[in-house]
Amino acid sequence: VKYIACDIYKRGIDVFIGTPQEFIKWCKNTFNEDKDDKEFCDSVETCTYGAADFHFGNGYGIVRIPKFPRTPNRISELVHELLHATDWLLWYSGIEHSKDNPVNETHTYLLEHLVRNALIYEGYETVDVKKQTVDDKNRV
Repeated sequence: VKYIACDIYKRGIDVFIGTPQEFIKWCKNTFNEDKDDKEFCDSVETCTYGAADFHFGNGYGIVRIPKFPRTPNRISELVHELLHATDWLLWYSGIEHSKDNPVNETHTYLLEHLVRNALIYEGYETVDVKKQTVDDKNRV
């Protein structure tokens, strides 16, 4: 798992690499049992997709992919999910796609930032889903 900060928006995303089962265990170990986290953890129980994105009501998001992307198919799968994360993070920050601004540089620069950081293998932490070891301090 790797946290990618988007400091200008005061939030970020996690990229989780692993199976749906590992992701579900990680979520249950990482997030609290309060109302929002409980609803989120319940929603990941159905996480059987090859890749997926999830988000909380505060703009924080998670992208789950099955393997580190090294092929065009896996890279495009990652970009697909990161575009969802980009849209959600910006929407939560009050920035939406606009027909008046077809270029949407805000979206494309953020997507570029997320893709670049997700594809840099350095910074990923291996987690033991039996014993949670990821520090939660950076999550909004």
